[in-house]
Amino acid sequence: MDTSGAVIATKDYTLDDNRFVPVSFPVTKTSVGNYRYSIAIRPIAGEVTLADNKTSVFLQVIKNKARVLVLEARPSWDAKFLIQALRADPTINVDAIFKLTDEKSFALQQQSADDSTDDDTDSAPRGITQSTSSTIKIPTTAADLAHYDVVIIGKGYADLFGPTGVAALEDYVANHAGNVIFLRGKAEDGSVDTLQQLEPMQWTSDQVSDIRMEVTDEGKSNPAFDFSDHPDPQLVVQRLPSLLSATRVQGQKALSVVLARSSNTAGSDPAQEMAVLAYQNYGQGKVVGLAAKACGNGLCFHRQ
Repeated sequence: MDTSGAVIATKDYTLDDNRFVPVSFPVTKTSVGNYRYSIAIRPIAGEVTLADNKTSVFLQVIKNKARVLVLEARPSWDAKFLIQALRADPTINVDAIFKLTDEKSFALQQQSADDSTDDDTDSAPRGITQSTSSTIKIPTTAADLAHYDVVIIGKGYADLFGPTGVAALEDYVANHAGNVIFLRGKAEDGSVDTLQQLEPMQWTSDQVSDIRMEVTDEGKSNPAFDFSDHPDPQLVVQRLPSLLSATRVQGQKALSVVLARSSNTAGSDPAQEMAVLAYQNYGQGKVVGLAAKACGNGLCFHRQ
């Protein structure tokens, strides 16, 4: 069924307890946009629950690959693994800029298939160019940032941009329909937060540890938590490692939508919760905030 409830196609299959039975429903859409479909099976006698008889799938039609820029002045392992995961998606092109020292930056730029060369090395896979320089061009205007669909910001934003950088980022989101993700909590060091207009959450300088996420009702209906193999996203999230450390969130903006909260924080009142993942619309664009942060030389996850 499509979003209107109209049945698009039906198929009859004979189930086998000894093997998986693949089922497919090809669909075609020519207009750019996001489309949601539901797949359902009729109940059979003796079923214990009907909760897993229906699921939803999403189809995204795009003209070109999504362009993503990762900006990190405090390089970390979690940023590295995020970039690797994004590059594994065939619908995404990822560029990344890291600030190594006050005078030197490091850039990774993903080329299209037509631009790739035969000069591959073990450290630079096909389609990826890398360079270290003091003259690497960091986007400083909204027009520069508008070349990307999503900008992911880690730590040390002030080290990458001058005073005009904040205004450029706000302009990019509000007037160029840009999308920004604050990957590791507050992007700036110190008590002054010049990005607070954009941020969906209000950060503190404190850190909390051993956090379990709990998906909110808004999160359960969001495509980000749509796990096709399981109807209840909270059960899937419970199996994930806990966050070893995160930035303490004092609150969220009035119009922010919280997708996940902490179910408990070590060393604090177990009943106290805080937003862990939230977003807000800002002008024509959208801003997402994630409270997690990197810990030393490793990831902030702890397996129990």
